[in-house]
Amino acid sequence: MLTALQADLASVVEGVNLVWVLTVTFLIFFMHAGFAMLEAGQVRAKNVANQLTKNLLTWSIGVIVFFLRGAAVSAIVAGLTGGAATTVADA
Repeated sequence: MLTALQADLASVVEGVNLVWVLTVTFLIFFMHAGFAMLEAGQVRAKNVANQLTKNLLTWSIGVIVFFLRGAAVSAIVAGLTGGAATTVADA
């Protein structure tokens, strides 16, 4: 009986962690969009496209680097601490 409750608790904790990570990810994504709009409003009209392109490229490179390095570091730390592996391949 106790092990079933512990398994249920573990799945609830995992679900709450996933929801929290997704919520923070969406907030950061919209923070980048807001900062891009702020910068676009502070430059001359001829430079708006360059400023928005710079912000889009910064975000794109950040996402790629996270999936190449961040997911690998996350899997290494999870392996060292005994936690579950959290790589893209395990999803």
